[in-house]
Order: sequence, then structure tokens, then C-alpha cells
Amino acid sequence: MIKSIVSTTTLLHLLVYFFPMAIICHISLSQGTSVPIPEFEVQPIDFVGRRAAIIGLPLYLKCRAKSHDVVTYRWRHNGSEVALGSRIRLNEGNLTILATTRRDYGQYQCFATNQWGTSISRQATVDVGNRVPIPHNLPDTVKRLGSGLMLNCNLPSTRIVPPIVNISWVRQSDNADQNQIQQHPVTSNDRIYISKSDGNLYFTSTESQDAGIYRCIVTQVFYLVSNDSFINIHIYGQWQRLNFTHQPPMIRVPSAIARPLRDITVLAGSQVKLECITYGKPTPSIMWLYNDQMLSSHPIIKTQNHQRELIIENMPPSLRGTYSCYAFASATSNFSECEINVIQQPKWKIPLQSAEVCFTNNVTMPCMAEGDNLVYLWYHNGKRIYNSSKYTILPQGNITVKNAIIEDAKVYTCIAMNSMGNIVSNAYLNVHGCPPTLIKVPHEEVIALIGDSVSIDCVAEGIPEARAQLIKNNRYVNLDIHNHITYARGFGFTIHSLKPTDEGVYKCGASNVYGKTESQGIVINVCRETTASVLPRRTQAPLGSTINLTCLINKDRRLATTVHWYKNDDKEPLTNNRQISISTYNESSSQLTIRKAGINDSSTYNCVVISFVPTGNTRKFAKAEGNVIIQGPPFPPVDLRYSLNRNNKTVMITWHHGKDNNSPILYYKLFIAMNSNRYHLLKDRIPVWRPSATIISLYPYNIYRFAVVAVNKLGSSSRTYLHINDTYFEVPGYPPLRVRARYDHERKGIEVWWKPIPRLFHFAPGFGYRIILNELTASGIVIRRNVNLTDANANHTIITGLQEGKRYIVRALTYNNVGITIDPHQNLTVRFGTQPPHGIVKNVSVYVISYSSVVLTWSFFSEMDHSTIPGNNIIGYRVELISNDEIFNSTTTTLYHRNTILLDKLDESKSYTYRINAFNQGGDSKTYLQSSLELIHPVPGPVKHLLAREIDIGTIRLDWQLPDVVDGSVTSYTISYGLAIQRTDEWQINIQDGNLTSMLLSRPFINGKYRFTVAASNKNGGGLPMSVMAMARSIIPSSPYNLRLLNISQTTALISWQVQESDVTGFIMEYKISTATQFSIYDDNIPDDSREIEVIGLVSNTVYEIRLKTKGSKAHSQASNSISIQTLAEEPMEVSSQFYNQPWFIVIVTCVCSLIVLIIAVAVINYKQHHNFDSANNNIRDKAQDSAGYTITIKRNESGTKAKLTNVAMKNVNRMENSVFYTCSGNTAIVYCSDSLEKEKNNRNNRNSCIDDDVDSKYHNVNIA
Repeated sequence: MIKSIVSTTTLLHLLVYFFPMAIICHISLSQGTSVPIPEFEVQPIDFVGRRAAIIGLPLYLKCRAKSHDVVTYRWRHNGSEVALGSRIRLNEGNLTILATTRRDYGQYQCFATNQWGTSISRQATVDVGNRVPIPHNLPDTVKRLGSGLMLNCNLPSTRIVPPIVNISWVRQSDNADQNQIQQHPVTSNDRIYISKSDGNLYFTSTESQDAGIYRCIVTQVFYLVSNDSFINIHIYGQWQRLNFTHQPPMIRVPSAIARPLRDITVLAGSQVKLECITYGKPTPSIMWLYNDQMLSSHPIIKTQNHQRELIIENMPPSLRGTYSCYAFASATSNFSECEINVIQQPKWKIPLQSAEVCFTNNVTMPCMAEGDNLVYLWYHNGKRIYNSSKYTILPQGNITVKNAIIEDAKVYTCIAMNSMGNIVSNAYLNVHGCPPTLIKVPHEEVIALIGDSVSIDCVAEGIPEARAQLIKNNRYVNLDIHNHITYARGFGFTIHSLKPTDEGVYKCGASNVYGKTESQGIVINVCRETTASVLPRRTQAPLGSTINLTCLINKDRRLATTVHWYKNDDKEPLTNNRQISISTYNESSSQLTIRKAGINDSSTYNCVVISFVPTGNTRKFAKAEGNVIIQGPPFPPVDLRYSLNRNNKTVMITWHHGKDNNSPILYYKLFIAMNSNRYHLLKDRIPVWRPSATIISLYPYNIYRFAVVAVNKLGSSSRTYLHINDTYFEVPGYPPLRVRARYDHERKGIEVWWKPIPRLFHFAPGFGYRIILNELTASGIVIRRNVNLTDANANHTIITGLQEGKRYIVRALTYNNVGITIDPHQNLTVRFGTQPPHGIVKNVSVYVISYSSVVLTWSFFSEMDHSTIPGNNIIGYRVELISNDEIFNSTTTTLYHRNTILLDKLDESKSYTYRINAFNQGGDSKTYLQSSLELIHPVPGPVKHLLAREIDIGTIRLDWQLPDVVDGSVTSYTISYGLAIQRTDEWQINIQDGNLTSMLLSRPFINGKYRFTVAASNKNGGGLPMSVMAMARSIIPSSPYNLRLLNISQTTALISWQVQESDVTGFIMEYKISTATQFSIYDDNIPDDSREIEVIGLVSNTVYEIRLKTKGSKAHSQASNSISIQTLAEEPMEVSSQFYNQPWFIVIVTCVCSLIVLIIAVAVINYKQHHNFDSANNNIRDKAQDSAGYTITIKRNESGTKAKLTNVAMKNVNRMENSVFYTCSGNTAIVYCSDSLEKEKNNRNNRNSCIDDDVDSKYHNVNIA
């Protein structure tokens, strides 16, 4: 009842209060025409840029609107009403400014009004400008020659209105007449640039001819609104002088950006020009980047003026972003970047349309434009409106008028604007009362799933407000009872958590005081939801695999379904073909099979199950997806480029990633080929985040080929190739290697040989070898002889026509068209006519004493006796060490009179080869020893502080400190020693004690100097030996030496000698005929003070060998070196004819004498045998306790005689068998019985002597010489 009273009162109020307006609106709207608000035919335009207004000139702003009624006009300037007067006039809507001033700058709008309201024009922008001022207060510019600089045009830094259309620079001619200035234009080149933005003149680097007087000329365009034309005005800058200091010119100037790039905002479709101005010497190269990537080719992008200018025509919004300028030269670089924002002018998408609304209702008037950074302004009848309780203005442009009343029925204006322009749309809003109307009604039929929520559209309009009701099966639904059903004003009803009992026919109803209405009924079906799942969800496989995806379907039986497979978001489903097959089984599952899968088959495959409603065409989609990733080797890199730096001989190679084929690229490989197509790996595992490589030390005069390969876990890509043919020229990279020289006796010349330099290191055309021979004459003049070899593969030459006995200095060098390369340390000397060494280096011992040091020792075996030829003795060796990794990284060391070398500072990771050859005054040996060298298994170094000293006669003490060992520790020592004059040691001892640092040696030394050698060993072997010399004394005297023949006759010879010891007791002389095998004693009682003796009884004209032994108090020395003598021949005598001169007589006498001598000899031998046996037994018993030895009788194998040996000391141990030591000295054998022999002796009937049988049984092979 209360609602009825209110509704009736409201209706009466509307009829009385708004009746006149309602009639007018009804008349207008009933005729089917819109409200005749003012509509603009001409709107004011912008006066900016080239059309900017000029101070003092007139300005015309046009505005005209059409209407059935009278229209009045007014203008606003920068939001304020324009005051009309003598300078500013209004003519039918057109605004005229007779003389423009600075304050006329800004925004102008035209307002047109009739009886329905006020329409507003677009905002017109007016720029006011004048002639650009150029101050003349610039000083002269003085810079260092070679540097980069800028000459300032001195333009204002603010925006110039009207704009400058051209900037040029001129320079006074050097030969100009003083009364008349002659000038010529300055043109841009790779070093000089005129900026189009600031007008300045830039020099990347200066040259001496740049000095002079310059000025800029600016051309400005003016628009004449009176006749719609343009005129150009030229403005001249100040003359500026450019001079250079007296400092030396700058050779190099680092790359620099002269003027950084600045962020800009531009209108879409306009032209964009960026300038990259650089300083540097040499002139930097310029590269442009877009979003940190190299600019790819684009039809609207171009560069000009030596890459300084980047021009984009018709700039699209898609190219907004970061632009970078990168300048680089001479290993220096610099860069600058800016952001370019592209703004589109506003354009109507949904212009404002006239609308109507019921009284007190809300109405939304759409207004939407396309463009960037849009701002919307709303006006109501020419007055600006804002967000309030009355109006809601959305950011996208729409406006909502709330609780509409009759005063709201006017013209509404929507202006869309941004920094690039504005557009305007005007429309009329009509307000009136309305009966209920359903503006949202439910659909005819609904398919819903159990548990889901269903929305039933039910929205009604009406004045007063209509009430919405839900009708199910023709019965109103009580929302208080059915609490799972809710109503939302402006939307409708919602059934939450659907149940099967919610199935039925639903209607939407509405009513107010003006009537009621209801919609048609819809059927809501509640079904079980159809679901789908794809197995496996993710498949990852290599190229060529077969992929199977299965789609499992769970659906309501009342729903008919179909299954489609889609690749990614394709609109068309997949169908059966050669590669793909689809199988469906009882609408419960479907299988997709992909055979021989390729990279393009990598995608997301969607199984879409479409459920169809039996009573309608409604479809329900169930979607499941499975991801397939097909992996393969990557595609090759793209856009391979290089930047060659000739100064430091480097090249930078850059590239872009190719497609990784679904397996991330792990790294890159860089291959190189020089002068051929044979590539080898140069750099491995180049990081993916740095797709570039820098190759240093390029070799001149070579063709380089590079190839880049991308690698992922599936394999490697094919190669991308890059060729570099523009390398430079230089002098040869190396002088001749392994240069050797020798005198060649057969060809009578000096032979020079070397290792040829490969083509890689020729470095320029015209490569060859030059041999230089320098001869120093007696007058001090050097005679030089050059031999040029143009064959690049030559490795030896013979130089003839030289002088015998002259010494020549030989040097070898390489040359080409650029110059020569010579080894400053190379200096070989050859004496012409002197034979070089003939032999070979052998017995090389290699001691690896650390992972970076090796000691080599060797000996030389000659094929001829060089000592017999003066000047032919070997004077040294050349040792060459070659790195196998760097074949030209070799060093040669020349050693004089030394056959040991330490090679240190080696690289453990490398392998080496060494070569050793001998040389003398005749040059180098043709033969050499070559072997490889590996720094593995190091042995100990030499022992430290080795010292040998005699602490007693026959005893030497050795002391040392532990050597350096880098692998493990010392495990044993080897000690050897012998006479210093001998080449090899006689004794050797092995000691298994790694901590030993001293040793006592007790041996029967002879007087003289001994060499003692100690070598430590570890687990890897014997270490470097260390030797020391020491004097030793002995009980055995030394042998005589320096035997000389003083006089010779037919039967006598006078012999002299020398001896070292002073305790000599005498001498024994032995002799023999040169053809005999054994010596005989001539005299064994020569006094100790004798140093010469006359030998008598010799046969004339016969060659004898004579030697001496020294007699000591306890033993005799070894025999001395023998000398050969030949007696003089007898003088000829007359031949006698007596019988005793007859041959038969001589034969008879000789036979008789021989028989007599034989008989006497047998008797004497028998007597001596019995006498010696008795004497030996007596001496043994008398001296049984004497530790010096035993009396032993030894048979001579040759004659059967016996020699008596009593209490003699051992001199030299020549042989050792079991436990008996013995030595031989002439006809005397010195024998020691050891303890073991003593025990054997006592076991034989406790006899206290070594009898003949003892010795004979063991030593029957002993020979007494």
C-alpha cells in the first residue's frame, strides 16, 4: 500500500513538472530524428611546426557549426574566455588575431551554442615564433692536432619555432682576397660531420688542413597565413677560427661519443633520425643496436652519412625501444643509448552517441578512442565535469550519469587527447520516465553440471524501479526458502551448487507501477561433467622417434561427444596423414600417433572433447594437453661477422644463435684453416652467453677461414663459415731455424743448412733466404758476401770460391718485399779448410729432476782422430730444445768444452724434443742426436755439498747433504769411484738407505787423484750424479812414467824415466822383441835413486819394447807404459870364405848348443822346485799369526815352474772368486786368503797353511804374466 502511494505521487509530480519538456522530447523523438545539437563542419587546426604563427603577422582560427537553430560562438584560450577587441575579432565563429604576440601561444577551443546546448570543438595548438637568435660571442678554438673537436653554431638549446630546415657550414678560402671574403661549403665525410640537430660542426679527428675560419648558416621557414605560403630566411653565425697547438700530433685518440643520444617521444608514422657523432683516431667504426641486438635489415630503416645517421621512415609503434650507438677502433670503444617512445594520435573507436534514460536511472555513455597515453575530458553543455557523486568517468573514456534528472538532458562532449593531438565528439542525453523492461533475460536452454553455479540473467529497467522475480515451473521461487539461490541487482539470479532437483523450466519476471513482464522459460539440465586427461603429460624424445599420446575420456552417458586433437592453438584439428594417425575407442579414449617426429612436431597437443546436449546445440568442452618436445642437434650460428684490427693483429668474430632445436646450446666451437680447407679446432667450449671470440696474433699475408659450430647434448650443428682475405704484410715471422754451417772438403766450400720457414710465416710476397759471410781481413776491413735464395723451400746451400785458412762468420736471414728478419744471437764461425767433426753424440743420460727442469749429459764418439789435425779438436756442442706444441718455439744453447746442460723453466703440460750436435773450428757436425723429452717421473737432483777427504791411508770419507726431490723421497744411493785419469769408475756400491749422508771407503788405493761420484735414487730411478775429486795415498807405489830414449846404438840403449814416490826401494826393467808375446826381466835390482839405465846386449837393427815397474817396501807397482826402440844396423863387412862361415857348420853348432842348454835348464828347474817347496813351508809356520797374508805357491800354466810369494800386500784387485783376492805383477802373484779359506784350511787336518793343492784346486786357471 505504501509503495502504491509513493509511485502514484512520483508519477503526478513528473506529469506536472516535466510535461512541457516531455511533449517537446516526444515530438522530436517521435519523428525518428535526433536532437539537432550544433555539429561542427569546420574545426580549428593546429599552427605548429612549419605553420607556426609569426610574431607581428595575422593569425586566422576557423570554426563553423551547422544547426536548424541560431548558433552563437565563443572562444577559450588556455581555458579562459577570449576577450575580443581591436586586435582580436570574431566573425561568425572565425577568430582573427591581427598582430600575433608571444602571449598568443597556447590552446584554443571554439564553443557553438543553440537551444539544445553547447558543442565544443577540438583543442587547437598555436606556436608563436620568430627569427632564431645566434649570439656572436664565441672564442677561437685551439686544439692539439689529431684530437677530435666541435665548432659550436651557438643555437639556442630550447625548441626553435618556426623550425630550422637546413644547417650548413662554410669556410673562408686560404687564398682569399683581404678585401673580399671568399668561402666554400664544408661537406661531411668520414671525418667531418654537420649535425642536423644542434647545428654544430664535428671533427672525429683533426688534420693540419683543417685549420681555418668557419661559420654556420641556418635556414628558417616562415608561414604566411594570409596567402598560405612559406618563405625561407637565412641567418648567419659568427666566424670562428680553428688553430692547432705546437704539441706533437696525437697518433691515437680513444673512441668516444661526442654527443650522447637522448630519449625522445615521436608520433607514429613520422620520420625519426638519430645521430651518432664520434671522436677517435683512427676513425671509429659505428654499429647500431636495437634492444641490445644488432639491427637487422628492415625496409623502413636505413643508415647514411658513414653510419652516423639512423633514419626510420613512417615510425611504427612496434619499433619503440632502446637504440644504442656503438663506436669502436684500436681496441677502444664507447657507446650511448636512448629510448624512443612512439605515440599514436587519438582515433575514435567508439565515438559518443546520443542516448536516453529513464528518470532517476543511471545511464552510461560509451566514448572510447585508440591511441597511446590517452586522457579523456568530459563537458556538460560546455562546462567541464569531473568524477563526482553525479558522474563517474572511467579511465577508458566512458561516463556514467547517475540518478538522471531533467537538468541532465543537455549536450555532452567527450575529448580524447594525448601529447600528439586530440579529437572531440558531442552528443545529446534525453531524460524521461519508463515502464518495466527486461534488459537481460535467460537463454532458451542451459546445460549445467552437478555442483556448478548457474546464472540466470534477469535485469529490468523502469521508473519507478521494477522488481525482478524468478519463476520455476510457473511458480514464483521464494528466495527465503531456497537459500542456495541469490539475486544480484543489475545481474540476475544465481543457483549455487546445482543439484539434480534444480532441473526445470525457469523464467525471469519484473513489475512496477507501470506494469509487469516476464521472459520465456528456459530448461536447465544438470549433468555429470565430462573430463579428459592426456597420458603421458610430457614426452621428450630425439629426432625420428614415434610419439604416442592417449586421451582418456570420462563423460555423462546422456551426452554425445566427439574428440579432436589440436596442435598448440591451431584452429583446425589434426587429421590422419602419412605422419599422423588418430584412433578413437567407444568414446572413452583416443590415441594420437606421430611417426618420425621432427623438430617442428614439438608443441602442446590438446585433446578437446566436445559434449553435445541432446535437445539443443549447446556444446561443452573438456580439454587436456600433453607436451611433446622433440630434440635435435642445433642449427648453425647465423650472421657471422668479423672485425679486423690491423694494429694489434687481432680479429673479433661475432655471431648470433641459431635455433637450438629444443635442447639448449651448451657451447660453441671455433675452427680455423689457414691457406687451405683443412680445419682444426682453435677454441672449444665458448660460452653461450658470449657468442664471440677474439683471435690474437694473426699472421700477415695469409688467408684465414673460420667455422663456428653450435653444440648441445644431441650433437653438433653444421658449420657456418667466414673467410678473411684482407690481412696485411710484414717482415718474415722468423729467421731461418736450426742454422748450421760446416766446411765441405769434397765440394771445397762452406755448406750452410737450416730448417725452412713454412708458408704461414712468410708474411709478404717475395720471400727468400739470404746467407751472409763476413771475413775479417788483416787490415780490419770486413769483406761481406751475400747469397740470396729465392726458393722458399730451400734448406741448404754451398758457398764456394773462398780462401783456405780464412775464418768466416756465417749468418742466415729471411727476407720479403717488406724487409728482413734476422736472429741477433746467430753467429756461426767456420775456418775454411778445417774438417768439421765426424762422429755422433751417444750415451745421453736424461735426468728429470723436477717438473720443469731436466739435466742432459752425453759423450761424443768420433769416427776419426781429430787430435792429429791442428784445430780439429771438438770445442763444443749445440743443444736445441724444441717445444712439440709450438714447433717454432725452439732455443739453441752453445756449450764450449762441456757435455752437460741444465734445461729449466719448462712447461709440464708440453712435450719437447732435443737435438745435440758437436762443432769445432771447421763448423758443425752433419750428424746429430735427436730424442723426445717428457717431464714425468722426476728423479732426485744432485746431492748437495759433496765433500771427499782422506782420513787415513787407504780410507776416504764422503759427506753430503740430501738432494732436492719433488716426487717422494730418496730410497737409495749409488757410490762409484776410480782414478780421475780414467774415463770410467772401477768400483761401484749400492746402498739401500735413503737417509745416508756420509760413507767411509777403505780400499787399496794407489797414490793419485780419485773421482768420487754419488747419485741418489727414488721410486722413479737414479738421480743426477755429483762428483768430487780427492787425493789418496796407497801402500802400493805408482808406476814410472815419462819413459824416454836418450841414446841408441847397435847393441845398447840409454833409457830415462820419472816416478812420484820418494819411498821407492828400486826398479825392475822388462823388455821383449816387438813380435814376442811376453816380457822378460832385464834387471830387477835397479837402485831407488836411479832415473836412467843403459841396456846392453841388444841385437842390431831390432825393434824392442821396454817398460819399468816400481819396487816398494811391501809391493810392486803395475808396469808402466812401454816405449818402442829400434837399434842401429851394423856396418857391412866382407864375406869370409872360411869353413866356419859355411851354412852347414853354423847349423851343427846351433844344434849342439841348444842340446846343452836344454839339459842345464832341466836340472835347474828340478832343483828350484824342491827348494821353493821347503822354503814355503818354513815361512808359513814362522808367520802363521801375520795378518798380512799367507805364503802360497801357485803353478804357472805355461812352464810348470813355481813362484814363491811371501807376506806381500794386495795392490790391485783384478779378479775376485769365492773368498780369495789375488793380483798379478810381472812374474809375481799377490794372493790373500780370506776367513772362509782359513776355515777350509783348518778343516784339513788343522794345517796352518795354504798349500799348493788348496790353490791349485781352486785357481788352476791363474796365469802369472
